[in-house]
Amino acid sequence: MQIDVIFANCAQAMNMINYFRSLLFCTFLITSSMQVISASDNDIAGVPIDEIRANILSMPSIVDARFTSKVQWYIEGYAYKYKYKTEEIFGRSVMYFPIIERYLADHGLPDDIKYLAIVESSLNPTAASGAGAVGLWQFMHGTGKEMGLEINSVVDERRNVEKATLAAIEYLQSLYDSFGDWSLALAAYNSGPGRVRKAIRRAGSNDFWKIQPYLPKETRNYIPAFIAINYVSKFRQRHEIRPTPPDLDMQFVRTINVYKHIDFTELAQWANLPLDMVKWLNPSFKKNYIPKSVSGYPLTLPSRTMSMLEGYLLSPDAPKPEFNALMPVRISMSDRFENPYYNKIQYVVKEGDDIFKLAKKIGCNYQSIVIWNSMSSVFVNPGFVLYLYVPNTMDVSSWLNDTSVNESKIIPPLSFRLFDNIESRRKEEFPVVEIKKVIPSSLSTKVHFGRGKSRKASALYKQYF
Repeated sequence: MQIDVIFANCAQAMNMINYFRSLLFCTFLITSSMQVISASDNDIAGVPIDEIRANILSMPSIVDARFTSKVQWYIEGYAYKYKYKTEEIFGRSVMYFPIIERYLADHGLPDDIKYLAIVESSLNPTAASGAGAVGLWQFMHGTGKEMGLEINSVVDERRNVEKATLAAIEYLQSLYDSFGDWSLALAAYNSGPGRVRKAIRRAGSNDFWKIQPYLPKETRNYIPAFIAINYVSKFRQRHEIRPTPPDLDMQFVRTINVYKHIDFTELAQWANLPLDMVKWLNPSFKKNYIPKSVSGYPLTLPSRTMSMLEGYLLSPDAPKPEFNALMPVRISMSDRFENPYYNKIQYVVKEGDDIFKLAKKIGCNYQSIVIWNSMSSVFVNPGFVLYLYVPNTMDVSSWLNDTSVNESKIIPPLSFRLFDNIESRRKEEFPVVEIKKVIPSSLSTKVHFGRGKSRKASALYKQYF
């Protein structure tokens, strides 16, 4: 028993270390004013500065995107010195971007606002600042309460991805309605609308770049950081940024409402899951359990385990599964991406396919397919070869063999590296299949600059989800 406690404490200590590393990275990018960190004044990790400048000035953006020394500094942080952290952040995007995109599409707001969550929290729903801001969108206690989020000693809905995202989008929408400009709205989200109005009066202008000197230091850096992460996201393949996605169990998930008291340690043993995974999937709960509630609380688990436990979780009279106090509960998640509960398949895209349909069919988010295949766009043509992960309980034989282009098949584990360059994979591994080049943009061919306009990717997303 003493040994178990020691190992549990060690695991918790490592989790705290990793948490503070992520928090330090986010704080460093926003607040520090160190000098440029690249080894060369002419490039960033081999990409010429002139090319980066041209791409920023030409890329669609909801703000007035300029290439300043501070924007360059942030790009170097994301794409060079802290590249490994950026790869972790984009890996987590498979869990959170589809949720954010859905709410943005429902409210008619620009899709690029999702990158604000990276600037705020590095896509960490448990992030907390020294000033007391918490969650993916870094709400202060008072603002969270004003936006209707429950915050007490047991539950903190600032860490609930769905509810905090909805609150953030509604708040951003109100700020845009007030200022009529996304640069000013984003600045007001960071520092408060009062400080932005004061800066406007002092500068005698509504132009962010003119009022920038009159804003707090963190807010002066806010828009440059937002421009930098927009650029890095749209051109991440150029900088060889290869996202590191989480365990497959965290990509194939289901959420249900539960009304009874649920202890996370017991739940981890029943589901044979690491306790850290249960807690990460349910970050709203601060005390290692879900309290009993008449209105219910959301519980998220891997889909494969939810099906085993939902009978007990949903029924008020179902007998409680046995908990063996002598059986050790796994604490930490594995660093391995692959998981024995899933098969890897090679799938050849057919006429009428798109990754939204495929994602819905196999039960994951479309972002997972984008990351698994190092794609620069959500659009694929017939004949395009995709690697997919599917639950090993799923019968895929019928739709795997339904293709006239090439034979789709289940392939042995570890027969390809997850992040191999997709262009070289097309040419070397599948020479008999003619692959047309995908659209070299981010996740859409259209971007809008205000409310009420549609995006092609958002329309596709809403069609299938």
